[in-house]
Amino acid sequence: MDQGAVEICKLRLWLSMVADIEDEPSEVEPLPNIDFNIRQGNTLIGFTDIEEVATEEGDASLTNYGGGIGENVQEMYRDVIRSVERHRESESAREAAEARREAEKLIEEYGQHLHKKILKQFKESGVENITFDDVLGYSPFHWVLEFARVYRDGGFDVIVGNPPWDVLSSSSDEFFAQYNPTFRSLDQEEKEAFMDEKLSDPEIKSEWESYQENIGRLTEYFKNSGEYTLQTPEVAGETATYKNDLSKLFFERVFHLVDDDAYLSQVLPGLIVNGEGSKDLRMQLLNETSVQSIIEFENNGIFDIHKQQRFAVITFKNSGRTEDLWGVFDQKDTRPFTNLEEFGLHLPRRVLAEYSPEARIFPWVKSQREVEVLDKILQHPPLSAQVEDAWSINLLPEELNETRDKRKGYFDKDVDNPDYPVYTGSNVFQYQYDDTLSDANDPPTYWSVEEDRDPDSSAKRRIREKRFNAGEPKKALYDDFGGPSTSKSQIQYLTKHPRLAVSAA
Repeated sequence: MDQGAVEICKLRLWLSMVADIEDEPSEVEPLPNIDFNIRQGNTLIGFTDIEEVATEEGDASLTNYGGGIGENVQEMYRDVIRSVERHRESESAREAAEARREAEKLIEEYGQHLHKKILKQFKESGVENITFDDVLGYSPFHWVLEFARVYRDGGFDVIVGNPPWDVLSSSSDEFFAQYNPTFRSLDQEEKEAFMDEKLSDPEIKSEWESYQENIGRLTEYFKNSGEYTLQTPEVAGETATYKNDLSKLFFERVFHLVDDDAYLSQVLPGLIVNGEGSKDLRMQLLNETSVQSIIEFENNGIFDIHKQQRFAVITFKNSGRTEDLWGVFDQKDTRPFTNLEEFGLHLPRRVLAEYSPEARIFPWVKSQREVEVLDKILQHPPLSAQVEDAWSINLLPEELNETRDKRKGYFDKDVDNPDYPVYTGSNVFQYQYDDTLSDANDPPTYWSVEEDRDPDSSAKRRIREKRFNAGEPKKALYDDFGGPSTSKSQIQYLTKHPRLAVSAA
């Protein structure tokens, strides 16, 4: 959005092209005109869709800039395209300057119509305290005007990007750094003292309040305008917290800037791979694009940021459906870019889409063998699914809590005259699912007393107070082995049958 950065970009591009000139300048073709290739503005606010131009009668589609869309709208875009092409084809500096001024004037004039629609979007998003001048202060960037020739041809063919990784929020570090470049490094007490000093100035206080109000407006716009619909996915029945993550907003925007045959590559924070708030973006990738590769890094000196910062490079075509892709995770250097097949793993869709059914997190697999095992596991229904002729589990309310109930005295390691054992997870073999007996288990972890002897200290009484589900095996086990008249022989039986003991206890 910084105009100075745009000018520096143009200069560096010019220098790069000049550096490619060979020894014979006469053999070099004229350098291209790039004034309408590099543009400046707030690319998160503005229209990317060619159906979003307002006329007196309302919105009209601009698809193909063809007939039947209203003469005013049609001429608006034809005017811009005509002026830009005249600028590109100019044979003299005077003609080029005149055409450039004409094109810029048209873009600004027609942009005013779209700015008004942006103002309406803000208000419909719940932002009432906003004016047209406030909208102009955001420098809306209407892609359909700024790159009219590109949109005439269907959109961009290639997009390569490294969007900001910041979270848009009201930050005292950001605001007060303009008055003290070392503000971020101060401790909290020093920061508060500095802020109190500066906010005693009415002008600075007003600027701080305006800054906070501005962040609030943008938050409401991005969340409620309808321009961004992939930022607050539902995970386990709850909506993920909205965080104004600029990288996610930019990533959602690129889907609307290209045609179906376009290719995109983006450098994004690692949360794009495993953050619950990125769920809908990941599903957009899997369902609406053809992902070629995902390379996930731990920074380790690649960028000038913390060495443990994680990020990912995602490359995809903006159409189709992802059935498989090349994946690399926890990479420490850039070698996969030059030999992806050597470092990459072949990941089928099932592993990516079903590894985490709720959040749709992509797994950090390290070997092709891990991928194969995961894929085989995921061919079967999860244990939580109630599927006929398949194993399943039904999670019930907690019975005993080792920390809390031990503290309350329901059981202990050294109970005087214990009546029955209490087994914990350490007494159970993992993955043992057959019906063979084993005497290799550790002795009972705790012991407790019978409820008729000391009801207030009895773990059995504690369980009896909790709800049993009718027909559950644990109820039958309790009746058989956990009744008031538990015998020593039954205790011995429980000790030798740990899986039953755990259910009873």
